[in-house]
Formats: sequence, C-alpha cells, structure tokens
Amino acid sequence: MKNWGRIKIKLALKQKKVSDYCIRKALSGIDEPDYRKALEKIISSYSKKISEKNPLKRNYKIAQYAIGRGFEPELVWNVLGND
Repeated sequence: MKNWGRIKIKLALKQKKVSDYCIRKALSGIDEPDYRKALEKIISSYSKKISEKNPLKRNYKIAQYAIGRGFEPELVWNVLGND
C-alpha cells in the first residue's frame, strides 16, 4: 500500500509482535511482478527528483533510497542495471 519492500514490511510486522509463521505466509503472498513494478515506479519517480549528473552517484542515491524503503539490495541493483 505504501510501496514498502519486503524487508521493511517484515520489520514492521515483527515490531507489532506478529509470529514468524504469519510473516512468512504474508510475504509469500506478494506477487513478484507487482513487487518489481512497485520498485520500478519508486525508482522512476525518485529519479526525476534527483539533480545529480554523475551517473554513478545518481544510481547510488537512487539505490540508497529504494533500499531505505525496504527493498532487497540485490533486486534494486538488478533493476538499476537494466535501465
């Protein structure tokens, strides 16, 4: 709903003292294509806000933002590498 990644969702549920079983069950219900589209949307919208011209610094800032939103670093860099 708030375009959070799995990591942030898991931490929020743990903070609410939800059982590990329920967390695993909930996270397995996330549709992979939709999850990736949400990440791509976040990257695209944040990319428009950044004024950095150096592509390495730009990708680093975008990746840090997406990782901060709870997305897995490997997936973030994979999506950024495809752009």
